[in-house]
Amino acid sequence: MSLVEHIDGTRRIWNYPRPIRSSAPALYRGIIELLFSNSKYSILKTKEVQHEFSQNLQKLRLKRVTDKPRDKNPGTIRTLIHHLESLFLIFRDPESEKIYTTLCGENY
Repeated sequence: MSLVEHIDGTRRIWNYPRPIRSSAPALYRGIIELLFSNSKYSILKTKEVQHEFSQNLQKLRLKRVTDKPRDKNPGTIRTLIHHLESLFLIFRDPESEKIYTTLCGENY
């Protein structure tokens, strides 16, 4: 008998990269402000928009500066968005996939 109930298709907190486990609240505020500074960041579906968002995070020193990603399909932005969703600071509309802030995220 397992002590932990696992739900298929969901991520678990221990799957997050090491820097996210110990990030400061100012990091979340900066990411949320950048996320809603431009309307094209409200969906973040295409790789080009994700890459541009990543470059802007690097310019603002909210993400470590790298020349090019190690992987062909890096998941940094998707991981950050999922982490903000798990903290209930943002949520996605199930139909349009658009990102919105929660009341907690607006006051953050």
